[in-house]
Amino acid sequence: MKRIELCAAALLMAAASAVADGGPAPGVWSEDYEAATSEARTNAMPALLYFTGRDWCPNCKRLARDVFDTAEWKAWAATNLYLVELDFPHDPGAQHPRRRAVNKAIADHFGVDAFPTLVLLGRDGREIARPWVRPDAPPVFYERQIVVALYEADEPALRAALGDEAAAAYRAAKAAAADYERGVEERRTRLNAESSRLRAALVAAPDAASREAAQAELNARLTELVRDYRSFQEDGLEDARRAVFLVEDLRDKLAGPAGNPFLLFGAPGDR
Repeated sequence: MKRIELCAAALLMAAASAVADGGPAPGVWSEDYEAATSEARTNAMPALLYFTGRDWCPNCKRLARDVFDTAEWKAWAATNLYLVELDFPHDPGAQHPRRRAVNKAIADHFGVDAFPTLVLLGRDGREIARPWVRPDAPPVFYERQIVVALYEADEPALRAALGDEAAAAYRAAKAAAADYERGVEERRTRLNAESSRLRAALVAAPDAASREAAQAELNARLTELVRDYRSFQEDGLEDARRAVFLVEDLRDKLAGPAGNPFLLFGAPGDR
């Protein structure tokens, strides 16, 4: 994983002496990013970064209460993840200034500017996923995302879990679903941009003849773009649905009943 800039690294070293939170261990939240991620790499385990506003962010409080503070999550994480909490409190007295500076440097490094945000680092310390946060979701919702992301980042493990044919079908279905969503979004963006441009031209028309011409162009162009947008949606919707259903079915098989990423990967010391 690309290292944080030298100034941020210096802040990390300073914060280590300023704020002591004990040595990092799987399943235990640590504020020490450098120590926790280093320990995770040493033990070939993934790490989950949790960017939060503990004293002001409602969804952060809910995520902590309904997921991270539950016995289910604690038991699962204890054998699967190193955990790093990067807090951004509103109360300046709630955090050492050096810790605040360190957390800001890490957030900037990962491009995080919204809370809560989860960033999953693979066994080698590189970012592999940003689990989706849904405030009403149970712990298994996050466990499943993490397990699947770990398999997706490890082609041999994916093929061992699903078999070569199913793994290839999984990759293809995921790409097909993404292509459809990208195509829909591109057409939506084009429609909105053209609508704004043509309406601005209509408003700026200097005389009646110009306004009539601008209105005619607006009507014709938007009719064309709306037809293309709807045609693309309708023609590809069924195939996209089948791709999504296949992806979700295979993700269920990857996660398994226990949702344990080391079930097929092997224990941390096996590699």
